[in-house]
Amino acid sequence: MSSPSYAMLQLIVKYNDLLTRFARMLNGGNQALADDMVKRAMEEAYDENKFYDTPELRSILKNKIIAKAKSIQLSIHLN
Repeated sequence: MSSPSYAMLQLIVKYNDLLTRFARMLNGGNQALADDMVKRAMEEAYDENKFYDTPELRSILKNKIIAKAKSIQLSIHLN
C-alpha cells in the first residue's frame, strides 16, 4: 500500500517534464522560470485540493502555467 506522499511524488514525476517543456515554450526558453512556473502551478493545485490523478489534472496545471506566463508577459509589458 502506497503512502500519500509516494502517490504525490508519482504525480510530480509524471507531469514535471511535460509541463516544464510547455512552460519553457511559453516563456522563450528560460529553464529556471519554467521550473518555477511548474512548481507554483503544482503547489496551487495542491492548495486548492485538486492535485489528484484525475483526467482533469493535466488541464488544470496547463491552465495555471498559461495564466502565470500571461501574468509575466503583462508585467514585462507594463515596465
